Amino acid sequence: MEYLNFLKTIKEEFPLLYLKTNEKLTSTNRPVRENSLIRKKKFTTDGYFHEQSALIQYQPEIKSLAILVERLNALGIPPVFIFYTDFSWIVFQSMNDILAESLGNFMFLPEFWAWHVDPKENQAGWAPHRDKAGRKGLFDDNSPKSLTCWVPLTEANPLNGCIYVVPKQHDLKYGVENVEGAEIDLPSIRALPAKPGDVIIWDATVFHWGAQSSEFAKKPRLSMALEVQSNKAPPINPPLIAPNELIEDSVRLKLIGKQMLQYKHWHKLTDEQEQSASHLINYGTL
Repeated sequence: MEYLNFLKTIKEEFPLLYLKTNEKLTSTNRPVRENSLIRKKKFTTDGYFHEQSALIQYQPEIKSLAILVERLNALGIPPVFIFYTDFSWIVFQSMNDILAESLGNFMFLPEFWAWHVDPKENQAGWAPHRDKAGRKGLFDDNSPKSLTCWVPLTEANPLNGCIYVVPKQHDLKYGVENVEGAEIDLPSIRALPAKPGDVIIWDATVFHWGAQSSEFAKKPRLSMALEVQSNKAPPINPPLIAPNELIEDSVRLKLIGKQMLQYKHWHKLTDEQEQSASHLINYGTL
């Protein structure tokens, strides 16, 4: 489709986002993590944790990725196309140690997205939901089968639509089958403001949402997320993706097409975009 022609220029226009033109992306050095015992306690109690400065080594790349989201938005291209870059995948790979801490061996799910929440357009993040409702995301012992890893590309705060959660310990409907929503004690709702370089990880059964933005916000909220699943569980949504390998461009495009269609109830598509998504799934080419 004609509107996708821009994507053919991404590698030249955004060299920081590709291994071939940014050797820094090959580094395995990681920032100092929060104490793992504290992180595990937070996760067990509330169903999420906030790892501050987890990606601090990638500040120039995060800024470049945010600029790409802005460009895609200006062109009317779904922001999920940032997953055509190497860096979008490397971000989540750099969190493999922490993800394994909660899941053991795991795989990436073909469940990912990116957001441009614009206060000037009165936009909001995705409405209250659970990424995996009922028991779908839990083993019999209530340990999680699946996690969501959410990464802010710009500052996220209550004015521009940061994430809100109902901590697991305060959610009486957590893990309960055949119920809609959550039984919420309003004071227990928790806002999760975050800065570029931070990462928030939650159990996929946790009830959460992206807030309504305010006209008084200074900047849009840009972010991305990807879900993962334990290898102990059958595939929740195939094809599963190896967390230590960069997938080929053609596979990325097929998966991006899949995201466009499976999340079109959240992110409305034009007829042309739906046709483009089907083309990507079938052919894996621009």
